[in-house]
Amino acid sequence: MSKYVEQFFRLKCSGDILNIVAPLKNGEKEISEAMSLIQAIKPIVLREPMKYSVIDLCAGNSLTGIIAAYLLPVKKVFAVDIKVPNRNYSKVKRFKYLQEDLIKNHYPCGNIIVPEGNNFIIVASHPCTNLAIRVIDIYKKNDNCKMLAMLPCCIETQELAQSKLPPRLIKSLGKYEAWTYYLSQLANGSYKIDDGCLSPCRGLVISNKEE
Repeated sequence: MSKYVEQFFRLKCSGDILNIVAPLKNGEKEISEAMSLIQAIKPIVLREPMKYSVIDLCAGNSLTGIIAAYLLPVKKVFAVDIKVPNRNYSKVKRFKYLQEDLIKNHYPCGNIIVPEGNNFIIVASHPCTNLAIRVIDIYKKNDNCKMLAMLPCCIETQELAQSKLPPRLIKSLGKYEAWTYYLSQLANGSYKIDDGCLSPCRGLVISNKEE
């Protein structure tokens, strides 16, 4: 069992969270992905409690966002996806699910968050191909967004081919890690392969404008 899965099940709120997001297609994998992102943003949130809101982009069932709402001292959590899943989120405090097409709209939730003057953090678990690029674009172009934590998924092959990364580097890292590295450079951040995550796509991209 992953260390992240163990950490999750030690939480008093783990049962409540699972009741909200169920059913999970691959429970341990999804939990480890969500906890990887939570651990990435936890230090900045704990340094300044109730300063940040969290936006969970490409949220799916929003397991990451729900954990953040239960576990972290954040002002609010917004989950965003092209379709709102059939779940009962009414019991989650400081949480709202928004339907948004990220491809068409570069600034999801902007009308809700920016006027309030909120600082916010973006998390994204497995945005595929061009969605990962879009998530970074949203992060970079919104001054109120202070941090990004993302686990990219499948590769945008054409984008990687045009990335100007040396072919020897791509061959050495492998295409997925090279893609993760490329995204981290686009985001002006860094990456690591998070071995605590049970997904084969466990490259964690982190960027922090506050540092």
